[in-house]
Amino acid sequence: MPRRNREHEQTRDLLRVVGPLVFGTGVVFTAIGFISFFAAFGSFSGSCGEPLHSEA
Repeated sequence: MPRRNREHEQTRDLLRVVGPLVFGTGVVFTAIGFISFFAAFGSFSGSCGEPLHSEA
């Protein structure tokens, strides 16, 4: 088995840290997106599409 050079080891170590961080961030943003998307269905005040705010 050939020896790996030091640059390869440093890149590998960096990706072992950065990869899970990026994945975790993606999971958080995906959860926020799903929550926002499904919460929007329950935010209508009337069945005819009446606005939530009144214009003064």
